Amino acid sequence: MTLQFISDPPWKENEKTLYIVKQRNEEKDMEEIGSLTFVLSEVHEREGMKIFNIQSEMKMFRVNFSEKTNLITNAKTFRPIFYNSSILAPTGHVIIKGEYLQSEVKVSILTSGTLQKHKLRFSGEIYDNVEIFHILRSLRLNNFQKNKFTIVNLNALAKTLVEIEFIGIETVEISLGSFECYRMKLNLPDFPNGKQFFLYNKYKPHFLIKNIKGPQIIELINVSNG
Repeated sequence: MTLQFISDPPWKENEKTLYIVKQRNEEKDMEEIGSLTFVLSEVHEREGMKIFNIQSEMKMFRVNFSEKTNLITNAKTFRPIFYNSSILAPTGHVIIKGEYLQSEVKVSILTSGTLQKHKLRFSGEIYDNVEIFHILRSLRLNNFQKNKFTIVNLNALAKTLVEIEFIGIETVEISLGSFECYRMKLNLPDFPNGKQFFLYNKYKPHFLIKNIKGPQIIELINVSNG
């Protein structure tokens, strides 16, 4: 079933959101292990197509890992167009680029001076892993039914079928305050342990308030204009 989106992306120009990544440690306490930042551009036209950019930066403190990504995507359908990732890790620097075509993605991976090229074929509608937080906040939830779609992770050269379901409305408490949220459940039919939950502010611009994946939680701590 085709995903139905609200008429315009709900965020404002150059919206910047900052999240902390927490995980339960051996003492059963929640420990801050990383951060995640998104900057969303305004919608603009290129070659007659309305597009926008999703920039993200992930830092994982324990393992000295960071990744900066930039995804250009169709503003109406969320179909990805160009992907660029720069990863810094103890093992070295990796640059990954992807160009989405009609039925395949051309991927180049540069690591330690070695360039590898790959093609990942697909059919039907697909979305990039980088945009999943923003796809879900843009869904039209009136009469929403359980839906399945395919997510591409170019870093892993993998396609994954995901199933999304609207669970209901609940109140969520975080450091920024109390929010009435839509609760969404995401399953990976091919991976029984892949279940996670997304909690979005019920009111525009529908910020992601919290993401829960097993022992790990991603929680909103700041919103600004980039």
